[in-house]
Amino acid sequence: MKNIKFLLLISLILAALAFLRFTETGSNIRPETIRAFVLSFGVLSPLIYIAIYSIAPVFMVPGTFISFIAGVAFGVFYGTIYTVIGATLGASAAFLTARHLGRDFIEGFLKGRLKVFDDGAERHGLKAVLFVRLIPLFPFNIVNYGAGLSKIRFKDFFFATLIGIIPGSFAYVNLANSIMDIRSWRFAIALAFLMLLIIIPLVYKRFKGNTSAVNAKKA
Repeated sequence: MKNIKFLLLISLILAALAFLRFTETGSNIRPETIRAFVLSFGVLSPLIYIAIYSIAPVFMVPGTFISFIAGVAFGVFYGTIYTVIGATLGASAAFLTARHLGRDFIEGFLKGRLKVFDDGAERHGLKAVLFVRLIPLFPFNIVNYGAGLSKIRFKDFFFATLIGIIPGSFAYVNLANSIMDIRSWRFAIALAFLMLLIIIPLVYKRFKGNTSAVNAKKA
């Protein structure tokens, strides 16, 4: 049964990628077409946008692509709010899909060799997910599925995602909102903020690693 569930998970991912890459409908899924579709619902547009984001990560649709739509369609403030809500729900759906369809297979395939990794994931899952969410460099959808296949608690994953994606969501939405005038100071500031989000956590991690190494040598 666990093999069938895992094959179903892999088939789902491959089918989604094939749809986006090789079908006419998939190739027509562009920011402008989704934006027009979302805004065509008038006052229900925010709910439609959140609903789209809630299922998109399960089908491996890039989150950055959808976040940009919010910046153009809803502005920075509301676009960020809708993006955080939708992305958190979508990440949770992908996490639960991987957990229920793939976890048993991975655990059985590795026959106990996941224990050390699982123990760490269970103890430090919230910090680990929060760190990768704070860095827009990490692929959003890969993290969702990877966390679901691990033993990270859903509660830790959910809250780390909800909090951790706020800066990145704001950065992408703000960048999209200012992209119509790439020569403006507003666009330059938005781009600089996104770069800082990528660089600062990496510098912090390296600094912390060097400090730990020095302390270990002193001990």
